[in-house]
Amino acid sequence: MCGVPDDPKKINHLVSLDGAKERLHLYKANLLEEGSFDSVFQGCHAVFHTASPFYHDVKDPQAELLDPALKGTLNVLKSCVNLPTLERVVLTSSVAAVAYNGKPRTPDVVVDETWFSDPDFCRESQMWYTLSKTLAEDAYSIVNTIILSSIVRSFLFVNIKKCKATGFL
Repeated sequence: MCGVPDDPKKINHLVSLDGAKERLHLYKANLLEEGSFDSVFQGCHAVFHTASPFYHDVKDPQAELLDPALKGTLNVLKSCVNLPTLERVVLTSSVAAVAYNGKPRTPDVVVDETWFSDPDFCRESQMWYTLSKTLAEDAYSIVNTIILSSIVRSFLFVNIKKCKATGFL
């Protein structure tokens, strides 16, 4: 484990998994630091990019949401571009990236890959998380030499009691 987070509570649930001692490798990297993932991804066949901040009470949208989402995604994708073993990148997106464009959603509207959120609409509406996820989705068009799967989820259900007990929340 290289540069593992300092707080063991944040990783205990991972290192206690069956087979973790033999197969789990944890690394510390900085989403906002270009090249931070280069050595971490060496030899990987797939990369799952799931990190993106989610806050409601945002004081500085650029620093708290937009930069980490966009720059973080770009840095992950740039680290993936020249990996000879990489077969796929999976980006965890959000319904926020495809649902807000100012157009009316009537019962006959099909929300699909043509129905992306409009960054200008998101800025005008101060929908900062939605804007951050939309920009992160757009990052792929900048680095489009890799195979990307985007998982758009609308809700993530978690066991709040368990998360609080383990210090995750």
